[in-house]
Amino acid sequence: MRPMLPILYLLISYRLMVLVSATPFVPLVAVLATLLAVTFVAVKARRWFFPKHLERSVGIAILLFASGLWINFTLTFFPHPPEVDSAANLTLTAFLILTAIAFARLIDWSSIRHARLLYIDGVLLFGMVFVFGYTVILRHLPTFARSDIEFVVMLGYAISFIAQLFFFLILYATGLRGLAHRRLIRAMMVFILANFGYYTFFIRDELTFAACFFPLYAVSLHELAVYFKDVPPKQPARDRLGRPYLPYISLLVLLTGITFLPMAQDVYFPTLIILFSLFMFRQFFSERLNRQLLTELETFEVDLTHRIDRHTAQLELRKEEYRRLFLAHPQPIVRFDGNGHEKAMNPAAELYFPHGYVPDALVDQLIVAFLKLETGEKQLLMRPVDGRTFEVTLIPIPGESDLYVILSDLTEALSQEKWLQELGYHDALTALPNRRYFEDHLGSQLATLTEGSLLFIDLDGFKQINDCYGHDAGDYVLQETARRLQLDLTHDDLAARLGGDEFIVFLASHRAGTIIYAENLLLRLNNPFFFGAIAIHVTPSIGIARYPEDGRTTSLLLICADEAMYTVKQEEKNAYRFK
Repeated sequence: MRPMLPILYLLISYRLMVLVSATPFVPLVAVLATLLAVTFVAVKARRWFFPKHLERSVGIAILLFASGLWINFTLTFFPHPPEVDSAANLTLTAFLILTAIAFARLIDWSSIRHARLLYIDGVLLFGMVFVFGYTVILRHLPTFARSDIEFVVMLGYAISFIAQLFFFLILYATGLRGLAHRRLIRAMMVFILANFGYYTFFIRDELTFAACFFPLYAVSLHELAVYFKDVPPKQPARDRLGRPYLPYISLLVLLTGITFLPMAQDVYFPTLIILFSLFMFRQFFSERLNRQLLTELETFEVDLTHRIDRHTAQLELRKEEYRRLFLAHPQPIVRFDGNGHEKAMNPAAELYFPHGYVPDALVDQLIVAFLKLETGEKQLLMRPVDGRTFEVTLIPIPGESDLYVILSDLTEALSQEKWLQELGYHDALTALPNRRYFEDHLGSQLATLTEGSLLFIDLDGFKQINDCYGHDAGDYVLQETARRLQLDLTHDDLAARLGGDEFIVFLASHRAGTIIYAENLLLRLNNPFFFGAIAIHVTPSIGIARYPEDGRTTSLLLICADEAMYTVKQEEKNAYRFK
């Protein structure tokens, strides 16, 4: 429905009423305009609220109101007893009851039960509505009603209207904020004005003035239907009234009503006493609640202050800890921003980087590492930079884009690790590979070769050298033997020391090449070993196993070569023999 439609309707209706103001047809024009508009709203409500809607009762109420107006209008053309009017007016009473129930459903009663001020404010609102309704309408009903039945029906209508108004005021007092609820407020304000205005003049038999309020009913129904078409959310009650000024306005209206309108003395003074008592009770509980809230606020402020002081102290302590850690950490720490620009260094970093800046090659790798923070990687191993390898730990600074970078120089540790690894594969005395390395290396190499020879070499008479000249002389002979073994080897060949005076050599060569190497080796090892002024002589016994004829694995080749060497040692020495 367009917002301007109700305004346009009122302008047309009151314009027509002004045009016939000099005639007795003002009530008829007002009724006809209202009936047409109410029928229009009823058709809309029938479409909006049926067949299923959460607020279907509001649609029923609007249809009942429209039906009641049409019935009353139709009855004016036929003679009938007062009881028929009373029966027709029951539809209007049902409209008030259903809308009052709809308002009550919107109130958050569970929250109201926890607020004592709302109880008192509710009583004050009810008192205002009841006294005002009694002063303006109810007290005139006995003289206006034409029969007891009509009096009861009119009394029921008045009480239903008071109930509707009461629930709306409670709803208004506890919520109805925002643009979405202005339509309901507007609808009820127009309905209250129409109802009080119409019945104030109607019961005094001033129909022309009463008719001036009649078109307002259609506007009220229209706004009510549009509001409940989209089911509004329930408004939560506050600890205090959402509009605390409403009880004071209620009291002022009540005082005005009972003071300036005629009222019996036996009603006036009790009403006045009750109202002021309620007002004093409200002030008492309001003051008590304010003191309680003030105490809670003071307690909260003290607690908040303590929390802030405690967290501030913890923050300062944390900052001091970070500062000391940054300054005293033995490893270099550099602070970078998110773009990889260096911002600060700790003393260890200043000593480590004497030029006062991190090398560009390392910064480039760090920028790449920063991007990996999103994947959760905070500890990385950098590629060598200027011959140095770093383990990098990234520590993001909370709430900032900066981060700390801890640099651990692993160069020496990696070198030592490499040396230890080599030590495990090499003989410490001769620097030749040991048996473990020889077997591992040859085992993987054999699969790539078509032929080869494994030489098992044992030095004859080596024990006498240790006995005669000492272990230093023996060590020298072993070292020199290792050197002579490697003189004719290619990069595909491999020499190793098994232990003691035993050596092995693998030649990736054919049989003829093996014979040449063996004969040359005999000649070299038969040359004397000069240890100072001493000339030491040793001879070798060499056993040779051929690959793949004598074996396809390192173990088999060693066994065969050892057997061949043993045969040489037993029979002739200082010679070589194939298996």
